[in-house]
Amino acid sequence: FPVTIEVSRRLIDRWNAKVVLGIEADDMLAIRCSETPFCEYIIASRDKDLRQVTGLHYSWQAGDSQPEKPTYEVNGAGFIDYKKVPSGRYSLTGHGYKFFYAQLLVGDGIDNIKGCPRMGPKKTVELLGGLDDEKELLEQCFFKYQQHYDNPKAALIENARLLYLIRDRSWLTEEKINDTETMYHLKQFWEYKDESNTEYEPTSSSGTDDRDSEEGTTWG
Repeated sequence: FPVTIEVSRRLIDRWNAKVVLGIEADDMLAIRCSETPFCEYIIASRDKDLRQVTGLHYSWQAGDSQPEKPTYEVNGAGFIDYKKVPSGRYSLTGHGYKFFYAQLLVGDGIDNIKGCPRMGPKKTVELLGGLDDEKELLEQCFFKYQQHYDNPKAALIENARLLYLIRDRSWLTEEKINDTETMYHLKQFWEYKDESNTEYEPTSSSGTDDRDSEEGTTWG
């Protein structure tokens, strides 16, 4: 990938870019935005997954079908909606933590995240659109998983770990390789406490991040 290497080197040399290994770049963007005073940074990306993160966001134009999204604020529950795309299908839109829970149901075909069967963008917005409380959003997601999975808790945790972006640097161990490269290892993961208490919290784990087996791509 000589072009990719050349672009990466230019970003490092000209713009002081940092290389993160062991986690995805969107995780580090979420961490940097979350550990600084609100709106000190702007997340500039076309990756929709980042729209779950509180802060200021900007998306540049990418061809005729993906227009620019001027700087906008993400804070709290946010919103979810759906729109019809040229193929005739519906696409999920939105931001905030409500968008994350909607992704749990809709899934992500590009990243091979199945979500919940029979829950497309339209049905998901109809189910979750009127909710703002995180506990209620998670309860509704788990209710749908119970209808379609033999082990709904395991399926929910797997998909959530693939979709949830890390906000807290304490979830990681760091190994600085040189001035521009740092290796990170996950020591905590998104977790579901139990089926009677639907709140979630990070828990210690010695396993491998589920995302290690997935190709990181922009969704939608």
